[in-house]
Amino acid sequence: GGLNIFTCHITPGPTVASKWGKGVYAPSVLRARRTQARQLKEFVEKHAGACAPMILAGDLNLSISFKTEEGVKSFHGTPQPQPEASHILSLLRGCGLEEATFHIRGENSPVTPETELAHFRPTFGYTGEGGVPAERSITSIGDGSLHNSCDDAVLFRGV
Repeated sequence: GGLNIFTCHITPGPTVASKWGKGVYAPSVLRARRTQARQLKEFVEKHAGACAPMILAGDLNLSISFKTEEGVKSFHGTPQPQPEASHILSLLRGCGLEEATFHIRGENSPVTPETELAHFRPTFGYTGEGGVPAERSITSIGDGSLHNSCDDAVLFRGV
């Protein structure tokens, strides 16, 4: 028994690369991300079993941005996930893991892939609330431009 706690870091997607790099690196990077996500799911299933309580917290490099009605990127806007983010979360949902911020902010709404994302916010970092500037990340490859995104997640089962 007991509570299983996992952490991870999944390779960033090709969106962090320059325009040139996105085309060249994208197939290899996406293949590596899918492999890492599958290996993470298999590891969790092997070590936590089918129904033991667990928490998974990590940098999944989800690259979720948030757009407001005016199209401006903001942490308070509508989540705009990359297809790979949805794929990773779907795989982990297959282990019975659920995204934690949904349950904190979701007011007992039914969990679906769409409603889960509706409450997604940065789980580690500043959102700009309370007068503190919102967290921004610098791309690791490419033009070095700043962008707001949510890369991290906390998921749980049976806690």
